[in-house]
Amino acid sequence: MKTLKTRFSILLKRLLLLSVFLGLSTAFVGAQNNSHFVSIAVPSQVVVGETFQTVITFMNTGTTAWTSSGANPYRLGTENDPWNLWATIRVDLSSTPIIQGQSVTFTFNCVAPSTPGNYNFKWRMVQELIEWFGESSANKVITVVPQQNNAQFISLTAPSSVVAGQTFQAKVIFKNNGTKPWVTGGSNPHRLGTLNDPWNLWATIRDELQSSPINPGENATFNFECIAPSTPGIYNFQWRMVQELIEWFGEHTENKVITVTAPTLVNNASFVRMSAPSKVDPGQDFTVFMTFKNTGTSTWISGGSTPFKLGSQNPENNLIWGIHRVNLPKSPVEPGESVTFYFTVKAPTTSGTYNFQWKMVQETVNWFGTASTNKVIKVNTTPLPCQ
Repeated sequence: MKTLKTRFSILLKRLLLLSVFLGLSTAFVGAQNNSHFVSIAVPSQVVVGETFQTVITFMNTGTTAWTSSGANPYRLGTENDPWNLWATIRVDLSSTPIIQGQSVTFTFNCVAPSTPGNYNFKWRMVQELIEWFGESSANKVITVVPQQNNAQFISLTAPSSVVAGQTFQAKVIFKNNGTKPWVTGGSNPHRLGTLNDPWNLWATIRDELQSSPINPGENATFNFECIAPSTPGIYNFQWRMVQELIEWFGEHTENKVITVTAPTLVNNASFVRMSAPSKVDPGQDFTVFMTFKNTGTSTWISGGSTPFKLGSQNPENNLIWGIHRVNLPKSPVEPGESVTFYFTVKAPTTSGTYNFQWKMVQETVNWFGTASTNKVIKVNTTPLPCQ
């Protein structure tokens, strides 16, 4: 009987110890990390290198409170391979503590890989240096696509009519509505390019970006000079964006029709210099030179029914010096060019002082420009014959 009581007592003690142990074990097991994935919002397609926003929500379904402090803070961590695939690898809690039953939303930026392709995007809760725990987020497959050129035409400013050979200003604005920045450097810069035929119709064939980069969503303004064709007529004026050696892309500018008119020819001349003696003997032949510059828009030529010549002045068409016209020594003389006349004249036979002045003339059309300086030349007294 005593033995039975002893055995019962021992059994009772063991049951008591077991119940205590089970109680402690239950308490220990109850203090667990756990989480339930709620939602994820992330784009299904991004451009290489693009920064994009992600929103993920988890619920705390464990018995421990999530905190952001201490040696073992709670964070959202990447499960992607490689770990830095999306640049961001950890996201801190936005508020603490997050107790059992509460949810927390992580809003953060990621950066797309630099190589196009399809990539996994997956996240899970972690207590640093302790454990990963709970459900993973849904695995989102994100397609990373190459950067793309595109351009939206905004405006074009150019004259509707210009004179042949005239230099004029044009202005074009394009918006970068692609996903690739426009840059000036490297072997494939972005430029504004002509669509005109022939390609050098307006002299300018490319215009550089005035600043770089022009990021997606920004406008690029091009201000540049063009030169009108030399032949009057009606011409197209149209431009487009180009990435050199890669592609033409985006919208064209509107096609601006420009009328090129013939220039109004204007005769004009400026006197440059002259060399002539101050004194000569009666009837003496002497050589002079004088230079004139063509400052008009007409070209001086020596042929035809209305040639350009140098004519005597003061008075007009006088024959004081034996001649009243000097032919051009070369032809043509284009606008902006100068021409020097070398010619021989004969002094009057009567002593005295005489005017020596010349001016440009287009025969039967007009006298034009600035006359030479009026040189007063003295003709000496006739020397007495030797006795």
